[in-house]
Parts: sequence; C-alpha cells; structure tokens
Amino acid sequence: MDKIDLTQEGMTVDKAYRSQDYTDVLAKYRDPATVYAYQVLSGKQEAGESTKLDCFRHLQDLKRSEDPDVEFKYHYDLNECKKILGFAKLVPEPAKGVPIPLMPWQKRILCMMKGWRDEYNRTRFSKVSVSVGRANGKSYLAAILVWHAYLIECAGLSNQDIGYVQPTSSQLVKPWNYVKTMGIKLQDVSFIHDDLVQSGTYIGDMGVKSALGNKVLRLSNESGQFDSFHFRFCVVDEAGDEHFAHSPNIGKITQGQSHVPGSQLMIISTSYENTETLFCKDQHRLVDVMKRDYDRTLDSYLCLAWQQDSLDELNSPETWIKSNPLLGIDTDGSILKRLIDDRDAAIADGSVNEFQNKNLNNWLSVKQNSYVKLEDLQKAVISHKDFKTSNRTVYIGYDKGQFSDDNAIAFVYPYQKDGENLFHVEQFSFIPLRNANNDINVKEHQDGIKYRVECDKGYGKITENEYGIVQDDEVYDWLLNYVAEHELDVKGFCYDFYHETSMIKMLMDNTEWVCIPVHQGTKSLNEPTCFFRDQLSMRKITMLDDGILQYSLKNALLFQDNNGLKINKDKGTAKIDCVDALIDAFYEAMYYFDNVSNLKTKSVWSNKTNDEINDYLASDDFSF
Repeated sequence: MDKIDLTQEGMTVDKAYRSQDYTDVLAKYRDPATVYAYQVLSGKQEAGESTKLDCFRHLQDLKRSEDPDVEFKYHYDLNECKKILGFAKLVPEPAKGVPIPLMPWQKRILCMMKGWRDEYNRTRFSKVSVSVGRANGKSYLAAILVWHAYLIECAGLSNQDIGYVQPTSSQLVKPWNYVKTMGIKLQDVSFIHDDLVQSGTYIGDMGVKSALGNKVLRLSNESGQFDSFHFRFCVVDEAGDEHFAHSPNIGKITQGQSHVPGSQLMIISTSYENTETLFCKDQHRLVDVMKRDYDRTLDSYLCLAWQQDSLDELNSPETWIKSNPLLGIDTDGSILKRLIDDRDAAIADGSVNEFQNKNLNNWLSVKQNSYVKLEDLQKAVISHKDFKTSNRTVYIGYDKGQFSDDNAIAFVYPYQKDGENLFHVEQFSFIPLRNANNDINVKEHQDGIKYRVECDKGYGKITENEYGIVQDDEVYDWLLNYVAEHELDVKGFCYDFYHETSMIKMLMDNTEWVCIPVHQGTKSLNEPTCFFRDQLSMRKITMLDDGILQYSLKNALLFQDNNGLKINKDKGTAKIDCVDALIDAFYEAMYYFDNVSNLKTKSVWSNKTNDEINDYLASDDFSF
C-alpha cells in the first residue's frame, strides 16, 4: 500500500482519500460504519477533521485486511456487526420504554468496537475513546454496551466483572439509574427475562449481580477501589472531568484488564476545561497517530471524536453537526434552535467558553483570565527536526525556585523563516524534592506533571542530592556546559531582580554575558507578558512538545493592576516557573528585530561581547 503521511505540508484527509481506490472495499463491506466513512469522506456527510481521520483509518485498514501482501493482524467481521446491532434493536431506551432507532454515527460506534477483531477473533480495540458534544446520547450507547457485555459476552462464564465509572459518587446517580432502568425494562424481552431469571440476576441501586458471580459495579473515581477488579468491559463516563486529571485509576483499570483477553475499556466524555486529563491527551495523541497512516502505533486504540474544527465556528451553526451529530434527525430545527439560544445566552452572560467546551466539544480553558489559548498553544508545537538550537543567538531567562518551586531556565531564539521574524522557545527545569519527602512520586502528584517522563525527553533534571535541594552551582555548571556545547551567542541573561543569587554573581564574574535584572512588578513585566501572548496568537512562536512548558503555560493566569499585566497562578501547587523565566527572557528578546534594548546605558557597546567589539574596531570602514 502507498505510504500516506498527513503531517506533510499541503496534505489533507480529503486529498489522501481521493488518491485511493476503495471500489473493492465498498463493494464487499456495506455495514453502517463503512457506509458512514464513505459518506463523510465523499462529502455527503459533514464532519470535522477528527471524524474524517478515523473514517480514513477505517477504510485504509479494510484495504490492509484484504491485501495478502500487507502484514496486518486484524480483520473486520460483518457477522459481529450484525450481532451487536441486532442486540441494540432489542434494548429499550429507559425514558421511552421501547428501543429507539440508532443513527448512522451511533451504529458506527457499535460496529467499530465489536466488528474489528484480532487474529484470535477477539475484539481488536482494547481501549475506545468516544468524544461528542453534550446531550447527544453517549450514555444510551454506553448502557447498551454494558448490558451486551453482561448478557452476551459473559454468557457461559462466571465471576466476570463489568464496571461503570463516574468521577464522583454524586455524578453516578443519574447514569446508574439509566443503566438500572434499562436492565429492568430488558426483562420484558422474553428470552432475556429467562436468562436473567436462570442466572439469578439482581438489579439494584448499588449494582447488578448474579448467582454465577458475574456483576456490574457502579464505581466512582474518588473511591479508588480498582486494584482488585479484572473488567471484561468497563465504561469510564465523563473522563474529561478534572477528577481524572492526575488520577491513577484508569491505569489501574487497564492493568487489571490485561488479564482478560478481548476486554475493552470505553472512555466517553465531552471536552472539559482541564486539558491535563488522560482523555484529552490520548485524544490529541490518537489524532497525530491517525495522520501517520503508515505507522502501526496504537493499532488497538480507537478514537472516535465529533468536534468543531475551529473556535470560529461558534458563529456558524450550520456546521455544528460536526460536534452534535444528533442534529442529523433535527427535522423541525428545534435542537439547533435550542443550541443557538444557549449560545446567545452564553455570550450575554460571559460563559461562551463553556458553551464551546461542552456543546461544540472544543478543548479550551474556560477561565476568563487564562494567559494563553489552548488552540494557539497546540499550533505552536513543532518537532525537534524542525529547529536546531546550535550556533544560534539566544536570550536566557532564569527563575530561581522558592520552597517547592522548580528552578527554570528559558531560552528564546529569534530567527527568520521565509522572511518572517519568529521566536523559538525552550526551557529546562531543575526539580527539587525537599517539600515532597524526597519522593518524586509525591512531587509528581503535587504538581500534576510527569517529571520523569519529561526529564527522559531532555526537558529537566530531578535533583539528586540527599536534601532534595537545587543548588546554584548545579544550575550554573549545567547552563555553561549547555551554552558551550551548542555554541550559543548569549545576547542577554535576564533574571529576577529580587533574587540575585550567587549563581548570578558567578555569571557576572566569569562570562561576558550581559546580565539584566528584571523587576517583577506589572510595570516591568506588562510589555513582555503581552508581547509573548500576542506573538503566540499570531503564530510567531514555536516550541517543542515539552510537557513541563505546556502544562505551565496552561496554568498561567493574567493578573492586572493600574500598571498593567503580569502572570500569576490560582493555587500554590500550580507550576508556572518556566513561564516566569520565559517572560524574563522576553523582557530583552522582544526588541531583537528592532535593534533596541532595555538596557539603561546608551553606549554603542551595549549588549556586545568583546569579540563583537574587536571585530567592529578592526573593520575596514575607517579611511586613515
């Protein structure tokens, strides 16, 4: 098969689809998932980029499964599609008391989850992420799958666990009543009634259990009781909720499922304001994976996301079917009218970000004083191969950590590309453990950052001394070695005026760097704070996929007084140290392309090294 890379410049899903011949595939597979994929990619069904990517992945995988020359261990079983759809037709919707016809996109979810099989004819996808706008029927599908697992997949087995998980106990009440009521109404189906009676099934407020030991458990993330379960099927509902941001429980679920071949974890949610949840990170990761069609990474992870492509679509209700597929049956326009009314009310009361979050399924911070927009941050990320730091001009910012704070060094590299003035930013953090019992596990839990992962990627260092303290000479030695190794031309070293430590004195005594103290009030920081934010919005900032920097920028909030703006945070454990260092660096770096400086002196030698001064004096511009 052709190698298709959607990360290449100018390549889109639409172009990739048009470059392929799916005649044989579409002739053989006429199931709802395949038909839906064809309708989306052919333009007959409006959909967002994320949906298009998964549809393209499905058609490409069907081609792989039919090609004897391609090594691909999965196949698509139409009989399994028929089984799950046949079961779904029997399941009553609790409020109406009768089964309701499923829409094509809902049938697609069921077929994709159960139709794709591995070489042992077990379900291919061990993990399934489903993201769609609020009030589009996610819970109905989840409940169908819970009862399918209990009645069909556990048939003939004993002591099987099925789970339904919500962030908190209070959030569990409504969806569990949905599952419970669906089970009670299923007893009206004769053969299911007989099966429930014979197995001694009890359906109650706290769960479902049978005489065979099979059970459906209602669990909350806050309970933390996941170590002893090996779920054959498990739903994690509202997985984007902040309670799952730094929780280990999803990992515990998947670890337990590793002992159950063919098990599935279904995580469902709308977008939330907290982008540090596994649900959000996995969704972004899967989108990147699907763009590399040739790569077999995460072949057992299914990502199905209905969302708007841009925040600008807030004013384009005709496109909202991308995130609200239920609009496909809105024949009288009542659903769209309600959404428009909600949008208008949100604009009026200042909660439009929340509307975009929940109803249009866009990830963004809903805090009104967030420093940067998530969309701008995501678009700034480039790969290592796209920017080489060696032999560059650089401005360095330094933030000396206090108590449990990280010591952060920020690098700002001004550069030009295609005639445009740009800035590339990077950071390196020194992680203290003094206030975390000298335990990196405690520190990671406190800060919400996977430091070990980020340090392995080269974005930081965990202190190694017995006291858990970051020492000045450790930072000093690392910085000088880094600058020398990369042959950097340091135009300015900017640091907190109030923390002129021994390290700063050593730099002044032992280097030719121009060391610039930066007062930390809004009067000094207003301009660099606004400059970085504006440059980021205008796509003039690039950065690497550095989890420490990304998380810190998401934490940063704007604080305003009569003198202007600066950044702050809403709680003591929120990390913004490297952003403080970054703003310090921009205090001087923002003037690079204007050939001016913040330095008080007006000397022509300002910000010049001895070599630059000697080169100037030895130039042949003098005629004597």
